Amino acid sequence: MVNKYRGEVELILGQNTYILCPTFSNVVELESHLNQGLFAIAKDFKNSDFKVNQVVAILYYGLSDKSDFKHIDEFAELINQQGYLKYINQAMQFLKYALGFVDE
Repeated sequence: MVNKYRGEVELILGQNTYILCPTFSNVVELESHLNQGLFAIAKDFKNSDFKVNQVVAILYYGLSDKSDFKHIDEFAELINQQGYLKYINQAMQFLKYALGFVDE
């Protein structure tokens, strides 16, 4: 069960459920991987100008536990099999929580 006050987002991939959590280290890893700041990434989503690699990176680096995946490419393949569009809402929710917006 997710804790929305911690900014957790549920992510279901195949038969497994994962938790996305915008910790400081997760956000830093995301920014470093994309070579963009959090606000720039969020702006791309707000303007519907996001890219597939951003969706995958947000979901992968947002994972509270990445131990099921050896590398982001393995994770990306799973997302590809499931369909990228299926996960845009979770990526957007993660960004929202990472920026400090919490649902009441």
